[in-house]
Amino acid sequence: MRRIHPNAAGVDIGAIEIVACVAGDENTQIVKAFGNYTVDLQALACWMKDHQMKTIAMESTGVY
Repeated sequence: MRRIHPNAAGVDIGAIEIVACVAGDENTQIVKAFGNYTVDLQALACWMKDHQMKTIAMESTGVY
């Protein structure tokens, strides 16, 4: 599949961890897990910024 939004990321919000995915080189994906404390969310934000993400799609099955 071709990339439609190269600067978009996907994030799965879980009770214990947050898993984020960004586009890598060519047809690869980079996946990284983060905790759910403030310091972890700040690390996630820095990671997204380092990968120049502009749009993030969130998936969660919990009640928010």
